[in-house]
Amino acid sequence: MIKKNNLPVEILIILSIFISSITAQVPEAFYGVQTHFGQWRRGDMNYDNMTPMLDSVKSAGIQLIRDECYWSDVETERGVYNFPVEIDNYITKASEYGIQVLLILNYNNPLYAPGSAVTTDSNRTAYAEYCKQVVSRYSPLGVKYYEIWNEPNIPTFWSLEPNADEYAELLKVAYPAIKGTNPDAVILCGATSPAEGNPAPFIDWLTYFNGIKDNGGLEYMDAVSFHLYRFSGGPESWLAVDLNNITNIVGDDIDLYITEIGYPTSSVWPNVDLQEQAKNFSRLLLTAREHDQIKMITYYDLKNDGELEHENEHNFGLLNFDLSAKPAFNAYKTATLNTGDKTLVSKNYSLGNYSYKFENDTEITYAMWKYTGDSEHTQSVKTNRLRVTSMTGEVSYFYDSDKTLYFDAELGLDDSPTYVTELDEFPEITGFHVYPYIDTMLVGDQFLLDFKAITANGNIVNIDSPTSLEWSFSADAADVDSSGIITALNEGAGLISIVFDGNTYNKDVTVIRDY
Repeated sequence: MIKKNNLPVEILIILSIFISSITAQVPEAFYGVQTHFGQWRRGDMNYDNMTPMLDSVKSAGIQLIRDECYWSDVETERGVYNFPVEIDNYITKASEYGIQVLLILNYNNPLYAPGSAVTTDSNRTAYAEYCKQVVSRYSPLGVKYYEIWNEPNIPTFWSLEPNADEYAELLKVAYPAIKGTNPDAVILCGATSPAEGNPAPFIDWLTYFNGIKDNGGLEYMDAVSFHLYRFSGGPESWLAVDLNNITNIVGDDIDLYITEIGYPTSSVWPNVDLQEQAKNFSRLLLTAREHDQIKMITYYDLKNDGELEHENEHNFGLLNFDLSAKPAFNAYKTATLNTGDKTLVSKNYSLGNYSYKFENDTEITYAMWKYTGDSEHTQSVKTNRLRVTSMTGEVSYFYDSDKTLYFDAELGLDDSPTYVTELDEFPEITGFHVYPYIDTMLVGDQFLLDFKAITANGNIVNIDSPTSLEWSFSADAADVDSSGIITALNEGAGLISIVFDGNTYNKDVTVIRDY
């Protein structure tokens, strides 16, 4: 909630705020989500479920889905490529919705070798041909982004032992095959699991990227992709560190794609609750906008993959298994609707308080939250009229008389981002709320009136100061001063009039001597 601070001026502490200027436009497919339509044999991934799932993606302002097309599904006989209709369906449907697709090209095909890895020249040649076939089929349907493999640095997906040299050799064959088929394709490579702290044969992501680099693999990619799963601390504490670590290896002139990041809301470790999932991911979307190298963030994943509360893999979704929304889904939608079409122009930061300013040709929006600390935060705005949107999309309006918002550390900002948008005018005001509601007063009675306006869609307009209103009483029976205090003076009747932003509220009041 935004609260106008009522501390005396002499004890009001206003922080000095570090202000940095930024000009960061959102990339064309920055907002992504993982789907599992490529796992079309799953009952919950059938064609009937596809439309409501894509409806959810579209409604949230998500620009891209990440999904897969298994080599073993496409080539079931050597040299013969038959694409499952289910793969065609989801790519075609996404195109109809105007949703881009990041297609994962995975894994090994048992027709050529056992296990999930590709380790020989003949196997690499066959994989490259599969890539060409996929790109030839789906580029005409608008698929632009292709990712070579998924988490090759863990034994689950590169058995029996992950090997960065082998992966780099695969890139040297697959990359030119794809580029020769579609020169405009954006080819993402790496797709690493963090794998930090896992025993061999797991390879942590940074060591793995060093191995790719040492074997010349960085020359065979358009962008670097990786996965981050961080459950300790908010993104403010680790995102910049991770980006610094990876750019120290790959350089600061190559695009970065975070193609998996998520928070499981299971009943076991890491014990992320629904609100924490929403808060952390919201703040990740905002802090990532500072970094021009990040071109995409793909949340893992759209819906829960099962219904077991104690299984992490069943609980990563923005949606529940039945497609009902978690708070994180609404938080994603709120972030895209309020900042997705705007350029990040500045960041204000002081002692754990964050304020990001986003702007387009018609609106300015501030995304604000408190990560640490107890201090107040102030923000100057250009207009008296503001739309205030909570992290999960609840809207209210605020009339600010002096164009300086004060956010109280206890009652205002917390670690849930709040979005404040400057408005030229409020939506149509169709009602008012006055408390107390007075019909009759006794001579000598005195009340402080609290006044709020109500918009046509039922949202409240909070008014920071009663002096923003024009108060009057139509007879000498009572008087209303500029602070909204009505005093009954004489027996009689009259009309309270309150004028706000061109709208007038009238109420008949009778003053009597006694009951």
